[in-house]
Order: sequence, then C-alpha cells, then structure tokens
Amino acid sequence: MDGNEVAQLVEAVEEFNRFRAPEVKARMVGLDGTRLTVEFDGASCRSCGGQDYLEDFAYEASDLLHKRTDLVSFERIGAHGFVGVYEIEE
Repeated sequence: MDGNEVAQLVEAVEEFNRFRAPEVKARMVGLDGTRLTVEFDGASCRSCGGQDYLEDFAYEASDLLHKRTDLVSFERIGAHGFVGVYEIEE
C-alpha cells in the first residue's frame, strides 16, 4: 500500500470514531501488505450487535479507499473489545 492509501485508512479510523465513539472506538494496530488489523474497544462491543461494528469499519474503509475491504477474521479481546483482520483488494 502506498502512503496515500495508508492516509486513507487513518481517515477511515477517524471517520468511524467520529460517529461511533465513545460507544466503540477503533484503533489501527497493524498493516502488513494488504492485511489490516484494527482493535475495537467500548461498551457496545459487549452487546449482541457488537460484531456489526467490525462490518461497519469494512464499509468505511472500502468507501475511502475505493477498494473492496473484507473482514476475514476477528476475535474477542477482554470484556469490551474485538480485534478484526481485514483483507484489502489490491
């Protein structure tokens, strides 16, 4: 990924947080080629719809990058969070 695409991912995180924090807050924790790792934390992650936030982020990133971004895996971390792994179209 080039610098412009990385900046767009940072913008996707900021946009996600602008509309969903403080209930859920995203933080980019890794980028390896086309594989992106994002940590989500907040009280809403405990709810039955908490996983919807993971998909919401994929839509946000896809819109800004103009590339398909798919959630490929996730795991719960602690009582209030998830880590989502996304694959970004080349």
